[in-house]
Amino acid sequence: MVRWPSIWNALLRGWLMVSMMVSFRLRAFIVWMVVTLRRVFVSPWPSLNVFLAGIPWLAWFSLPPFTKRMARQILSCSLLSVCLLFASCGQRSDQIVFKYGNEQPEAALRSQSMLYFKEQLEKETQGRIKVELFFGGVLGNERELMDLVATGGIQGTRGGFFADANPKFNLFTLPFLVDDWDQAIRLVNSSFMESVNADAKARGFHIPATGISQGFRAHTNNKHPIKHPDDLKGLKMRVPSQEVYVQTARAFGANPQEISYIEVYQALQTGVVDGQDNAPSNIWDFKVFEVSKYLTISNYATGPDPFMVNLTWYESLPSELQKIFDAVAKKTMELSDRLNREKEGEFIDQLSQKLEVNTLSGEDLEPFRQAVEPVYQYFVAKGDFSFEDIKQARRAARRGEWLVWRCSNQGPVGEDAWSFGAVGAAIYLLSGASHWRVALSCLVDRGGLGRPALSFQFFDSGRQRGDYHALCLHDGNRRGGRCGSLGAY
Repeated sequence: MVRWPSIWNALLRGWLMVSMMVSFRLRAFIVWMVVTLRRVFVSPWPSLNVFLAGIPWLAWFSLPPFTKRMARQILSCSLLSVCLLFASCGQRSDQIVFKYGNEQPEAALRSQSMLYFKEQLEKETQGRIKVELFFGGVLGNERELMDLVATGGIQGTRGGFFADANPKFNLFTLPFLVDDWDQAIRLVNSSFMESVNADAKARGFHIPATGISQGFRAHTNNKHPIKHPDDLKGLKMRVPSQEVYVQTARAFGANPQEISYIEVYQALQTGVVDGQDNAPSNIWDFKVFEVSKYLTISNYATGPDPFMVNLTWYESLPSELQKIFDAVAKKTMELSDRLNREKEGEFIDQLSQKLEVNTLSGEDLEPFRQAVEPVYQYFVAKGDFSFEDIKQARRAARRGEWLVWRCSNQGPVGEDAWSFGAVGAAIYLLSGASHWRVALSCLVDRGGLGRPALSFQFFDSGRQRGDYHALCLHDGNRRGGRCGSLGAY
């Protein structure tokens, strides 16, 4: 007896085969597979079905590369949806799921801190919130992960597209905004940072805490050591798809190439780029040292590491769970910063075994500082933030910090003197403005004639480093060189 449904199925598959080979090949290919897999074992003509089932696989090789990529993405998303569906079957009915993804591998310090987050949040909520972690870019690169958080596909991420949450986050990536870890930690824990975090709600993000993005950035390349901005001129340097780093690379004279970091290894290996810059931990974790020759440590910039959460998901939590979530998130970011700070030196030591390393500091960095001044002007003109915002950030980073000025006598006596004068301290206290970070005085014998000169200098931390006001009071004897030169702090 003829089975008409089977005949119709065979005709349908034949029509799909033709349409796949003529046009709409991707859509026909997917439907063809679904129909064939459902009917191949129940059709009255199994041999015919097996033959027809093989045709789309042969046709696959005729698809253009772009269509193949689309097919792979659709199939990957479908498989992920099925996996998440089956995973959800065993959950409690009142359990809330928090799905999180980042681009770094599981061994990376950022990922390790999120393992702590998962453990602590599930423990403190007694299982009411279940945390699902996806590392290594399995859900997409940082751009795609940020889009998933914005649309609610996942609930949280940490990565480079924080400007989507608030353009003011770009301020924290400005070159030479902070000088060291102490300043960076003070900044991310300041009230200024809290206001930036809170403003992200206007764009649909909740940010319970912000850390430091894996430490200070360093350059690697395959051409030569970088000792001056001129050494970067003409080099094809990979940068993140963030305008601050693009503008900074151009200011240094490099040719910036925006490439996802998971593609940097191959780009260096094939010569698509000559170099890149990132935190030492990323250079190690992504094995960039295997395809590089030179490492330059300049600590020219770091960046923020906001924990970005979908606001709608967060606001759906009961208030008691919101408090627990925020508290655990802050502890997680503190742990992340502590791990990165402790391990940064170790990563540099490990990299020094693989690469030729040069370190820039002090006066070596002045040409780099001068080169990036247009970057500040660019973003202020663009309207992402103002010079007042930059001043506030610097005040927050340097609050409570006393600079030590080295007063040197270059006269016949040749003595160096360190002193902290009461006059300078009084000026600091009486200035009445929190942005005057320091006022120091020194008493030195200028020229060795026994007639000391009182001098003091004070530093306005709201300005760029090196741009300070100075006032020297002396007895008129100028034979002893200079007073108030910056030595160390």
